[in-house]
Amino acid sequence: IALGAALVIAVVQLASAVLYHWFGNSGVMLSTAVSAFADVHAAAAAAAALVASGKIPPEAVVLPVLVAIMTNTVSKTIMAIVTGGAAYATRVLGGLLLISVAVWVPWLAGRAVQG
Repeated sequence: IALGAALVIAVVQLASAVLYHWFGNSGVMLSTAVSAFADVHAAAAAAAALVASGKIPPEAVVLPVLVAIMTNTVSKTIMAIVTGGAAYATRVLGGLLLISVAVWVPWLAGRAVQG
């Protein structure tokens, strides 16, 4: 399992670097959003690696990571519906919505304060 996780993170980091090279910050957004359907941790780690390497500033990964969280939320919702039906998905979705609110409200509040 650990080897599989490491492989996923490595592939996502490579894809993020390539897409950043080709498309700039839009490439980071694309790679984090798509890869987060499978694993939000790999998407966030890939974005953090771009910051750590000095390729992009820390503030440039906030929105891509938030979008990654949302795409992963969609993935989890679909899995809940498929594996547990509507009743189970409804219970899962409640928690996922709380998490979504918890990550988006501070970002939106910060944007409102900035003007």
